[in-house]
Amino acid sequence: MSDFALDSFYVYFEGAIIMQALLFLCISILFKKKSFLFYTLYLFLLAIYYLINSSALLIGIPAQSPLIHFFIVYLNMPIVMLFNIFYLFFITSFLGLRQYRHIYLLVKIIITVIVVSFVVYFSLVGFRLPSVIIVTILNVINFVGLVGGLLLVVLIIRQKIQFGNYVAAGMLFYAIASIGSAIIVVLRKSDPTVLFAGHPLFFVKLGVFADMFLYFIALISKWINTEKHIAVLAIEKEFAVERERNRIRIDLHDDMGAGLSRIRYMSTAMKKGSKDDAMKKDFDKLIAGSDELVDKMNDIIWILNNNNETLEDLIYYIRSQCSEMLDQAGINFDYKLPEIIPLKVVSSEEKRNLYLFIKEAVHNAIKHAQATKISLSVQILNSLKISVADNGKGFNPEKSKLKGNGLGNYQKRMDILKGTVIIQSNEMGTVVILEVPLL
Repeated sequence: MSDFALDSFYVYFEGAIIMQALLFLCISILFKKKSFLFYTLYLFLLAIYYLINSSALLIGIPAQSPLIHFFIVYLNMPIVMLFNIFYLFFITSFLGLRQYRHIYLLVKIIITVIVVSFVVYFSLVGFRLPSVIIVTILNVINFVGLVGGLLLVVLIIRQKIQFGNYVAAGMLFYAIASIGSAIIVVLRKSDPTVLFAGHPLFFVKLGVFADMFLYFIALISKWINTEKHIAVLAIEKEFAVERERNRIRIDLHDDMGAGLSRIRYMSTAMKKGSKDDAMKKDFDKLIAGSDELVDKMNDIIWILNNNNETLEDLIYYIRSQCSEMLDQAGINFDYKLPEIIPLKVVSSEEKRNLYLFIKEAVHNAIKHAQATKISLSVQILNSLKISVADNGKGFNPEKSKLKGNGLGNYQKRMDILKGTVIIQSNEMGTVVILEVPLL
């Protein structure tokens, strides 16, 4: 491989490290995750370390300059120790190693060794021992750290920690690459022409790339797994809600329905046996109240039934109920429905508010309009538009709001549905128009 290619790789490597550090800094700020913050600090320190050790190529300052010499002597090893500590913090947080007692104990031992090494290093520098002795001792410390790291890899793999294989593989690649670079450093002392002699950090940088790549895979896998878990929880919650709704629907039908039917039957029987006209009127009220409660209960059961979840189901149910209400009131009814109704799932809340809006509009027309005919019209374009029209006496909507005859409920329901309501009324009759968006 040519020197130009290796130099280009070094420059690209430094840029990639800095860009990834900036990326994870933004992610750590956005998501407030400790693991991302530790990984960001690890990458920044890594970038500084390789910048110092490739200063001639990256920033044009030769390694022999006093500034770079100062950095190498006093800051090189501390930076190495610090980025190793932050990397250990990162894998502890990302993999949740605190719950694995033996692995977490090993992590704490490695961190302790690193801290002790930090103290030993500066003590040796202070005594101004020969550089050969200092390098030898530091190599021993690095060897101990390497053995600890490899042992950590083995424990993570054996424990089968989720996503641990990716991180362990990255650490293993980094350790092997570090050994490769160390061999190049040793060999070039006896043979300056050995392959990669001018770029001994090439292998360790490849190891860093492998570690970064595998962590990205681990991160994406964890994100996908989290999304799947959230989706499963959402489905389970939906099933639980559906089961509860079915239970309520069945209980309403079987228990309350039977109870209301019994009340109506007993009231009818007691009315027939009573000779007091006042009592008969009270029984009539009780029977009418029971019938009204049964109707409302049936509405609730229909709304809770997820088999009736499409827009078409809703429109035809509204038509059926309006026809029944007006037939009982002795008022003519006609309707106009679209030939094609788009397939759209309607939520329980949408079903409830749309149905109760139309039911209330029809009920108000029956009760107040003195109409002989009521019409229902449904139009579907970019929105759902339903109108209820009567040929009654009309009314003043503004004054009716003040009288509190239920018109205020129209707007409340439209606020929930994010729709609009228009009321037009004169002596020829009244039209109530609702319009809601079709999502």
